Amino acid sequence: SQSRKKGWNILLNLLKQKYGLTAVCVDMHNSFGSNGCFNTTPPSAIDKTGISLLDATHYMNHAEFHIGTSNGLSWLAHAVGKKVVLITNVTKKWCEFTTNMIRVDNESVCHGCLNEKPFDRHDWNWCPNHKNTKRMFECTKTIEIGTVIDAINQALS
Repeated sequence: SQSRKKGWNILLNLLKQKYGLTAVCVDMHNSFGSNGCFNTTPPSAIDKTGISLLDATHYMNHAEFHIGTSNGLSWLAHAVGKKVVLITNVTKKWCEFTTNMIRVDNESVCHGCLNEKPFDRHDWNWCPNHKNTKRMFECTKTIEIGTVIDAINQALS
């Protein structure tokens, strides 16, 4: 859907308008992926991609909270004591930390494949259960932006 494609921008605009917060992206790369499937830094975020892990830790330490997926940056935010809004459905609940976080997932559809199948890090279309079908990536595509917004509001309340 169109809101999913613009999801990060919608969330960052909400943070700015409702809470006066500006997002800072501390990822390793501004754009990363392959074969026409790329993750890019949202244009409304302050782009601090490529900084050292120590500098990324500094930014996280001064953040209100962290929004992320099942990756090392979410674990780093958790390690420095920040509340984490974890948007995931590719892992089972037992895979990540369970304190000081709000997990956004949808277990009513296929989920948890990272805990069940060997991951192919070279295949950006890796969907072991539904590749090349209408259900491909349903684990993340079915997470609604409203659910993420509710989690952000909860994190900031």
